[in-house]
Amino acid sequence: MTEETEQLRKKLSQAKLHVAESSLWRHNKTGNVYFVAMLALRESDKQVVVVYCSNSEQVSWTRPVDEFLERFHQLFTLPSIY
Repeated sequence: MTEETEQLRKKLSQAKLHVAESSLWRHNKTGNVYFVAMLALRESDKQVVVVYCSNSEQVSWTRPVDEFLERFHQLFTLPSIY
């Protein structure tokens, strides 16, 4: 594993301390509820982003972790099936 890969894995691990995968979040402004599917790295700048979706919209969105945390609050984390 390269040093860059190891640093990127650490960035993802740190972000997961704040935004859990398989968790439900409410948007502070609209009140809509979203499911966080995973955290990922944006290819262009290696920034950690949250991949989330709404059941009603049938579409996935991404947002940088810091921005996500400003606009959403966590409701709960779903139990892992793995």
